[in-house]
Amino acid sequence: MNGVNYTFDQLRSFLVLSEELNFGRAAKVLSITQPPLTRQIRKLERSLGFDLFVRHRNGVELTRAGLEFREGAYRIFTAARAAQDSAAAQAKATEVTVRVGFTGLGAVMVLPTLLSRLARTHPRIRITVVEAVSPEQYDLLDRGELDLGVVRPLGSTAGIDLHRMSAEPLVVALPAGRGPEGTGPISPGDLRGLAMIAFDRKRSPLLARFTDDWADRYQLEVSAKVSQVLPGVALAASGLGFSVAPASVMSMDFAGVDYRRIVTTPDTEPPVLPLAVAEAKEGGNPAAADVRRVLVEIGREFDER
Repeated sequence: MNGVNYTFDQLRSFLVLSEELNFGRAAKVLSITQPPLTRQIRKLERSLGFDLFVRHRNGVELTRAGLEFREGAYRIFTAARAAQDSAAAQAKATEVTVRVGFTGLGAVMVLPTLLSRLARTHPRIRITVVEAVSPEQYDLLDRGELDLGVVRPLGSTAGIDLHRMSAEPLVVALPAGRGPEGTGPISPGDLRGLAMIAFDRKRSPLLARFTDDWADRYQLEVSAKVSQVLPGVALAASGLGFSVAPASVMSMDFAGVDYRRIVTTPDTEPPVLPLAVAEAKEGGNPAAADVRRVLVEIGREFDER
């Protein structure tokens, strides 16, 4: 024997041919043509230094050496398959899945950074994404169907811990060319004469507080209601009215939208939209803590921009 320098492809070809005893049938089983099969067998025989088959007119038959080698080849394949199965099971056992809820905007702004960072720092963690508005995420956490939620805080929620991520200032999204003159901050009172796209109280209660208050205080007409930020900006782009959104939306370059910051006075704080990681107090997934720490870190970076 001239050294073990044959391949698994050659061994597989040998085993199939040893069963079929015909090059044509064996090639069909292997989904290759006959010439490559012939070359593989010849290379294997040269590597071994002896013939494995006796060729005759109607096919082949194994030599005594071929019969002996077949037993060893089967053992090699069985051991390789067992090693592969064992390694795959081990790899699967070390991977963990964390179910994370996102609002539509949260997924756009946070998810790409989260996935790339986890791939570097926690490669064993796999994320299952569940898109839902914040109130729905709280329900899923209560039922144990989510491990974490990237949510808008809704005050005290029994059984759930909130970990601060960021607090973004709100801006006004206007149909392009239809807002007050200039580019500086504006007050809601400057928007009289433009319809407002408001937010649904049940599905987006935090933003609904702003739009409901503005509608009452400044006598603004409501042209539509939405449950998430991106549909509101899209409707503003279509000319239906103005909407409010966190400032991070400005980086998304929606066509047909002008953004204006909201005026503040020495006595008033700018309106902000907080973002937090929600986690059930009795959560049973230890890997969720790693993901939560990364999310909080990403939120802190948003605040520092």
